[in-house]
Amino acid sequence: MTIVQIVISTILFFACLPMGLFVGGMASYTSSDTIVQFCLGFLFAEGIPLLCLLLSLTKLLIQPSGK
Repeated sequence: MTIVQIVISTILFFACLPMGLFVGGMASYTSSDTIVQFCLGFLFAEGIPLLCLLLSLTKLLIQPSGK
């Protein structure tokens, strides 16, 4: 089940990646601190898929491998 969650999270992350890059680029267009604004805009769009992927990976690492 965990492998399926990782696959779904990875697909969701890569599906939202172009939107995250677009939002990050638009956020950094007019400000003086472009790197910080780009990262904040990118994480605004990619935060939930990235969190799902990290939680799935930690669940896989914590899960006992005796099954």
